[in-house]
Amino acid sequence: MLSARELVAMNEILAALHGMITRDGADVSRAWSGGVPITHRRRSDSGDGIEVTLVAPEARGSSTQLGDNDVDVVVERFLRAPEGKGREPLWVEVFLECAADELGLFVEELGPEEVEEIVLAIFPHSVEATGKDAAAIVDDVRALIAFAVREHATDALRESLELLDLALAVRLARALEDPSQFGQAKLVSMAGRDAGFDMDTEAGIEACLRSMTRAKPRRTAKKPPAKKPRPRKR
Repeated sequence: MLSARELVAMNEILAALHGMITRDGADVSRAWSGGVPITHRRRSDSGDGIEVTLVAPEARGSSTQLGDNDVDVVVERFLRAPEGKGREPLWVEVFLECAADELGLFVEELGPEEVEEIVLAIFPHSVEATGKDAAAIVDDVRALIAFAVREHATDALRESLELLDLALAVRLARALEDPSQFGQAKLVSMAGRDAGFDMDTEAGIEACLRSMTRAKPRRTAKKPPAKKPRPRKR
């Protein structure tokens, strides 16, 4: 259950998203289409010191990013390889997209530090998965890295392969169940899905934001201070 401060923070995130879309919607669309990134800030009026900063698109790496087609090509090659036979592509695709979008790296450029960051930091922050998915995620990523080792044979990839073990899956399971590691967009998306909105479509996201910004947090009645018993007269 979220604390009172976390509920206030969630409300501020929703208000910031709504303001960004309604006020700067055209600029946001251009930013995601390769234009100038846009930043939107909102400070809470409640005096609790909460400030929300939204950046579109969010980018951490400065290298040339992989495109969706390049990810698709790698996934197709992987699924045809011995390491990928019989596997579902979901977690491999997500891992490659995280490497590209967040770090700006190709799979052959990854080392153990980058692999650990993607699995233990970026997945919990940005990917809607649960602790029950952790073993499958680590197993699929290990298969992908084994495929990359066979294709590229770098020492960094070999070291990454040693990292992807049961202990890492246990750590990932804990991180995926820890709301303090979730990013703003993930929190909003999860709340929208829980409320029954289709968060995979633009219409569903806009409907969710309209609904949540209209909803006002309930005020809990304050209990009157306990009365002190009066001293009895003797």
